[in-house]
Amino acid sequence: MPSARKSTPAKSKSPTSAADNDVQVIVIGAGMSGVATAWALRRMGIASIVLEARPDRIGGRIWSSPAWKETHVDLGASWVTHMTINPLVEIARAHNIKLADSDLLNITLTEANGERLSDQEAAETLALYFALLGQVKLNAARRAQQGKPDIPASREFGRVLKGMKLDDRTRRNVEFFLNLQVTEPNAADLNDLSLYHWDEDYVQMMLAAAVVPSGYARIVEVLAKKLDIRRGHVVSRIAHSGSGVTVTTDQGTFSAPHVVVTLPHGVLANTHAKLFSPKLPEWKREAIAQIHTGLSDKFYFLFPKVFWKSNRDILGRVDERENGRWSTWVNFHRYTKLPILMCFNRTEHAIALEGMTDAEVIDEAMAVLHAEYGPRTPRPIRMQRSKWHADPFAQGTLPHVPPGSTGEAYNVLARPVGPVRFAGDSTHAEFNGTVLGAFLSGIREAEKLACLIYGSAAMDAAGPGKR
Repeated sequence: MPSARKSTPAKSKSPTSAADNDVQVIVIGAGMSGVATAWALRRMGIASIVLEARPDRIGGRIWSSPAWKETHVDLGASWVTHMTINPLVEIARAHNIKLADSDLLNITLTEANGERLSDQEAAETLALYFALLGQVKLNAARRAQQGKPDIPASREFGRVLKGMKLDDRTRRNVEFFLNLQVTEPNAADLNDLSLYHWDEDYVQMMLAAAVVPSGYARIVEVLAKKLDIRRGHVVSRIAHSGSGVTVTTDQGTFSAPHVVVTLPHGVLANTHAKLFSPKLPEWKREAIAQIHTGLSDKFYFLFPKVFWKSNRDILGRVDERENGRWSTWVNFHRYTKLPILMCFNRTEHAIALEGMTDAEVIDEAMAVLHAEYGPRTPRPIRMQRSKWHADPFAQGTLPHVPPGSTGEAYNVLARPVGPVRFAGDSTHAEFNGTVLGAFLSGIREAEKLACLIYGSAAMDAAGPGKR
């Protein structure tokens, strides 16, 4: 039974064209899905090579930055979701990786003028949001039954919200929860979400979740031990035929019977036309086009002291401009005991912030904090932020279903094309856009490859007369 050669993710091996005769599978990408694929293959005795474009790290959109001596910060995925069914929870516990419980509805909510809502007012606002959500879903179901075409979710949410006849203050407060639970988790504006299909998965905010104070990448690194990961290998071509695949990189050429492509959807959407030879069939190209990749960036601020009075997980701020600007603040002091706040910004505002200097970003954030905590609020000592839109190996963050598409596109994205297989968070319909979905997609492809490889070996051993 073939086995992979030993390596660690801390070193990048020199290129090898398929002198690696025992290698059955090339895995493209060392994010969670790629590492999970190779990890599962190794456990089944199947050797693989993982080709990772980034020269300095593995993990993909799991990025635990070590830039601060005080703590790692997760500029990509932060939350371990679906705690009761997530196998990554047991993997973390088995390797003594601490998980800190996080309740994303444990909220302090403050209006733009600095006035804080009482717990009762916040609870009443949340109830109004759920009433809005329920009515929108009911109307969408009725509309679909009548055979009417799909429309942007913004149209129905706006119509129902207007019909609730809320005063301006209450409406803005309800829109905070709409951003928190719909647009931010999808990294998309409502006008780019399908009314019929934006929520037909299990990715909506999970109350049972946890963060990894020492960095989410630790879980990836545990899985990556003893895998053959070649960093700094940018793939430019995947040639495939009935006899296998040949992968061309800037560090050499690799061949094997099978390849698993785990590129993020944003990268796949923008490169597949030049990447694959022959080009992908029309049904695959259509599925790629039917999913969109959104953008949500993170901004971490390390302050000289804790000046915020709340110990809640979310220090929510109502944004009068209705696009979630500096609205969702996460109190990382709860998880790290350090004076750290993190805030999300998404879509067009996130793109604009990526083009600003650190000083300009801090000034914009401080203007928001001054409104609540006063002009004497201390400036942060340091800031770290993501720029996922500008990252050529990510080109965005999370997949979502736009108007006119359906979640079935995720299933089509998972279908193989000859010896080319696909994994990643955009190939798992139930848990798309999550680390869990990425992990499970890698396990799925490894199991299917094991059936192909060992099934073929058993037939060869049986001889022509036994087939």
